[in-house]
Amino acid sequence: MRNSLILCAAFFATGAASATALAAAPSVTAPNWIKMPLLSPAGKKAGVFPGGEGAQWPRNPIAVSPADPNFLLLPIDVGGLYRSMDGGKTWNIAMVGWDARGANAFAIDPKNAKHVLGVGSNSMNWQDGWGPSPNGLYLSKDKAASWKHVLARDEGVTGAVAWDPSSYDKAKGECTRAYYNGYGIGLHRSDDGGETWREVSAPNVTAPARDWTQGPNGTGLLRVDAQGGIYTVGAEGAFRSTDGGKTFAHIRKGEVDGLDITSDGAIVICSSQGVFISHDRGDSFTMLAGKGLEARGSGSINGIVVSPADPKRMICWLVPISPYTKPDFDWPRYVSWDGGATWTRARTDNTLAELPPNGRQGYTTWSPKDPNVAWGIGGDWATISTDGGKSFRWSNNGYNGVMLGATFNFSPHAPGTVFLGFQDYNGAFTKDGGATWNYRDVSGKGWGGHEYAALAVDESLMISGDADSWGTPRQLHVSRDGGTTFTTIKGADGKPMEFHGSDVTFADPADGNVCFASDIRSADHGATWARMDGCDGVFTANPVTNVLYGRKGESVVRSSDHGATWTKVADIAGGLVDLALDHKTGRIYAASQDRLKVYDGTGWTTLETPKDQYGHERVWTVAVDPQQPSVVYVGAPQNTYASAATVCRSTDGGKTWRNLTVTTPLPAGASGGPHEVSCIRVNPKTREAWLNGECYGMWRIAPPAPGAQGVSAALASAPAIVAAPKSTDAPMHSLAVSNGGMESGTNAPEGWAVTWTGSGSLALARDTSEHHAGAASLRLASVGGAAKGQVSQILEAAPDMTFTVSGWVKSQGGATVNVAVQPMNAAWTPIAFFQTGYVQGDAGWTYFEKKVTLPKDTARFGLVLLLDGQGTAWLDDVSVEAL
Repeated sequence: MRNSLILCAAFFATGAASATALAAAPSVTAPNWIKMPLLSPAGKKAGVFPGGEGAQWPRNPIAVSPADPNFLLLPIDVGGLYRSMDGGKTWNIAMVGWDARGANAFAIDPKNAKHVLGVGSNSMNWQDGWGPSPNGLYLSKDKAASWKHVLARDEGVTGAVAWDPSSYDKAKGECTRAYYNGYGIGLHRSDDGGETWREVSAPNVTAPARDWTQGPNGTGLLRVDAQGGIYTVGAEGAFRSTDGGKTFAHIRKGEVDGLDITSDGAIVICSSQGVFISHDRGDSFTMLAGKGLEARGSGSINGIVVSPADPKRMICWLVPISPYTKPDFDWPRYVSWDGGATWTRARTDNTLAELPPNGRQGYTTWSPKDPNVAWGIGGDWATISTDGGKSFRWSNNGYNGVMLGATFNFSPHAPGTVFLGFQDYNGAFTKDGGATWNYRDVSGKGWGGHEYAALAVDESLMISGDADSWGTPRQLHVSRDGGTTFTTIKGADGKPMEFHGSDVTFADPADGNVCFASDIRSADHGATWARMDGCDGVFTANPVTNVLYGRKGESVVRSSDHGATWTKVADIAGGLVDLALDHKTGRIYAASQDRLKVYDGTGWTTLETPKDQYGHERVWTVAVDPQQPSVVYVGAPQNTYASAATVCRSTDGGKTWRNLTVTTPLPAGASGGPHEVSCIRVNPKTREAWLNGECYGMWRIAPPAPGAQGVSAALASAPAIVAAPKSTDAPMHSLAVSNGGMESGTNAPEGWAVTWTGSGSLALARDTSEHHAGAASLRLASVGGAAKGQVSQILEAAPDMTFTVSGWVKSQGGATVNVAVQPMNAAWTPIAFFQTGYVQGDAGWTYFEKKVTLPKDTARFGLVLLLDGQGTAWLDDVSVEAL
């Protein structure tokens, strides 16, 4: 879509999410889904298979594994993520364990291709009251065959992640340190291979200046060099940290629109001023000649990337003027083979593309080993270059993401001919049961259009609801020449006829001249149209009697005279959005109020259906197999996260179920199946269920095997989530000592307690008669003879944190007194003891100060006052200062 940043409508999920544990379903073979990407007859003739329209906006560049250049990951804004195991020749959705609707970015361990981090995304931020957020960081240990949510964040449209190559652990066979940041997100760090995360700096000028909806680089830009140096582009330029993100040096002030690190350690940046290179880790920069980039005018140079195999080869993309005011989104790529001295515009070959080539960011990724190979984005699909970036061509086999406009239906007169309307990309029809598709500019807009409830009545008559945008009225468009041309149908008043009912179309099974579009009917093969008084939309028909069933307001209605008149069957509380019929039992199924309801002739009953991973039960669409009507399908999107129970099937009229959503790790080359299912229909001839998964494209599945059985809705429900820890915007470890001056408290200072007594007895008190400064100090004394023990305050921390501890200590009697830092691991087991101060006998107030660096596996530490012997110790004015 050309004039909007978000390609899928996003609707709010209702109800707070729940992580209540659900009983596990019996082990079953993963459902065998068949993707249905668009493939044109010309593409098929050229040897393309299975095709792939793409159709959703890639959020960031394709990620490639340095250890296995055939392993690629493609992040999509609200359409999930795709992996390729063959260098981009074929793509498959890979979202097992990934609860977010889309992906912002990936980082593949440079030493271990199995070890991957990803950032979950959406078209909006997660909101309070929705339950555990699915956004944030995900970790895979099996090349994206499955994912684990390791850090929850509310942000949905930002986030960058990078591995530190200097942290490679040979024994573990992987890098252990990684970093993550984004717009409004402080720099986070993991030291255990991505399992746990801590915030090492609050959001500041080193973070991105905007989110993805506000500019072409809003997701964030994060790089780590071979020595562990961190580079980030923020609101005020480019920054470098050499101490693990604790502090940053400002290496380039002002606008910076791209940064990369070459294989020989140089830093390359770009902006509207040009392309610059540094050979001293950013301490100084030299401007490259950049001949050929003058085409940008006053616009910016973006997304500079350098070939790891040849640092002389570079690619960037230009934004001639503001990208959100230029009508054609012209963001061309430019390539240099001489280290940035001269540049030429890269060509794009869209011959095999199935949809119009919308302009997109020129995201590019070089092969880590072959300087002639690079991957990019062309339109809303993946592309590849095999000539060093001089040209890019379609390389999108298997990526199916086009979103259906509301509903579709099979016609009994030509079930192999199906017409689909797309919310953002006009429409396409097949005349060979989905083997090939013919794209049509139904709207007449050229670049794309908004089509809803399309239907092929037969090979010549096709109808659709055309709209100016997602939420505007649907106007009836009709083709009577097999989709070659489309005409806007006008009413008696000369104005376009608009849908006043449901977004649904249907063909009368008994009379090929009768068809329906919402509340509008034609009885002469689409030549003339008139409104119906008794029906707002026709959904289904009895395949034996040909009686039609539809909706009128909050009632189910039927017609026995081809829709000329309608009678009410039953009212349904809350109305309905979809309808299906079991013609053998007479049962009517309705998707109503997000649930599955069934009418048995006397009243409505709500049936239990499988719940998703958050414990939500939702039904938006329902379909029945007309040959075996005890087979019932239900589906629904959640729109704020990717449902793990998006499509389910019953073989016994809703008594038992099977969850058809793929929830087990994917074998190599396997596809993960649909998500966010919004419309299901069963082919009356083949019995295959066809469905659309909103921004996850079209899919089909074979009918159940004879004798197939289900389980209860509870047992068929998706495995419950294990909520990931949620980060806040504040640093997780502030190192602020509570009541270090001992001014608060009554009998004992607040925030301090006796945490260990090895022998004897100890007494802790707040002493107002003896103190170094202020009104009081902490006093620890042996009682009844010698004793050994300690008082402490616990501070949360993490490995490698460095700080200074200072304060004042005093003693009296025969005891020895230590002030110390005692690190502990996650299990609260002490792992070290660093002395920071010492006195013994009768010693006056003595100042102490010491620098401490916490060891590996630290989760917290105690500020300790340890007394050993018979005597008294005092402590006052304690502080910790981070370094």
